[in-house]
Amino acid sequence: MTLRSFVVCAFAAVLPAVGVAQQASTLSAVAMRAGPDSGYPLVASYGPGTPITVQGCVEGYAWCDVIGPNGYRGWVHAGAIGYPYLRRQVPVLGYGAAIGIPVVTFAVGPYWAAHYPHRAWYRERARWEVYRPVVRPVLVAGAVVVHPERPLPRRAAVVVVPPPAADPTAPAPERGQ
Repeated sequence: MTLRSFVVCAFAAVLPAVGVAQQASTLSAVAMRAGPDSGYPLVASYGPGTPITVQGCVEGYAWCDVIGPNGYRGWVHAGAIGYPYLRRQVPVLGYGAAIGIPVVTFAVGPYWAAHYPHRAWYRERARWEVYRPVVRPVLVAGAVVVHPERPLPRRAAVVVVPPPAADPTAPAPERGQ
């Protein structure tokens, strides 16, 4: 094999990995978790402006699988991740699809085996394999129309929690009381 062929093969082998990873930074202080929910164990904490590499996000772009500057791998809420897009920093939450960040899935067993076998809570993975995160509806403001000349709103994402459903068997309140 010639040196030129070797270099071409090496470049071709690295190219898919380069296409998947997305360079970003934290918009605020973040807690990196062992899964895509704040209930999973803490892996690391980072301050605002910390460079991170986004590997992909779950469907809906609420949580992203990232690699921190110290090499730790984990999940960060996408509202706290900024990515350069159209000459400004935008939150991945609401812009993930436009940016082109891939959608990935999460399974405790293989993910934890690859990244956390040395952690104390790794022994509790059977408990975490049945853990079901609380799904919260998210309304993302300003994510459809992008105006590069206008600044982003101070809060780019708003979490909307629906009110509890009324009990259909409860008597209706009487008027005038």
